[in-house]
Amino acid sequence: MIFVFPPALGPVSAVVLIISSALCLLLWHIRNTAFQCQQCEKVFSITIAPMLLSPHLGTEKLLRCPQCGVVSWCRFVSKQHIMDQQRSVSTKRDELSSVQPSRLFRFQMGIVWIAYILLLANTFRVYINLPEMIPIHFGLSGIVDGWGKKGTIFVIPAFASVMPIIHTIVFLYGRKHGYGGFVYWLITTITILGLLLLVAIESIIESRSL
Repeated sequence: MIFVFPPALGPVSAVVLIISSALCLLLWHIRNTAFQCQQCEKVFSITIAPMLLSPHLGTEKLLRCPQCGVVSWCRFVSKQHIMDQQRSVSTKRDELSSVQPSRLFRFQMGIVWIAYILLLANTFRVYINLPEMIPIHFGLSGIVDGWGKKGTIFVIPAFASVMPIIHTIVFLYGRKHGYGGFVYWLITTITILGLLLLVAIESIIESRSL
């Protein structure tokens, strides 16, 4: 059976379908997945917020154990193991509050926002020098095959604004729960490299327009 959406609703329906499917998959994953602490071996489940915002590497996720309060890379386990490990939960967040990397996180968030501001400043600089029509698409051979008005250049910083916003949300969540480690430096590095790549794209557009 083939489903055909009305032309006006096609893109909207596709986006709704993708978001709904992703949400259903996420809820199923949360319902059927648990995590095991490396320190006390406590098996516990998490909510949608840490599932989305906590760093993830392979079969492990950076989480704070609700029993021992230690932040570690907890591995995925079947949720049925929770029934075998019913213990009283004693949270020790107060003991670990002094080690929350607040200052380091603020520094990393700051440099990401500085990189975005530099991208925005470069956009205005490029915009002033651009002609009325600029290349907006390049073929596989590098030849321009699409043109648009020079105001289109502002699509780049508008799209890029998502990067520091998501970075800040992830880091604020990590600071709140006392997370830390090299993975956050990796996230920061990738974000900054992404912003620098967009600066390079703006420079290419400028050079191909003049």
